Amino acid sequence: MISLPAVNNLIDTSRSKGNSTVAVLYGQYASLKPNSLSSNLLTLTNQQFYDVAGRSQIPYQTNNLFAASVSER
Repeated sequence: MISLPAVNNLIDTSRSKGNSTVAVLYGQYASLKPNSLSSNLLTLTNQQFYDVAGRSQIPYQTNNLFAASVSER
């Protein structure tokens, strides 16, 4: 992933006078399903989650992330 200073530098060098620049982030990430423990899809041991072998479902769900911000310097 590109660093935040590098992103800011790209925005600064690409900006045209009189125009606003909008930085946009779109991505996907995984999180645990709310029923992962109660459905025995994961176990909790010593404050760590572990996959259960031979489970019938996946304990994770995919989420979308979208963020946009106007950059004015």
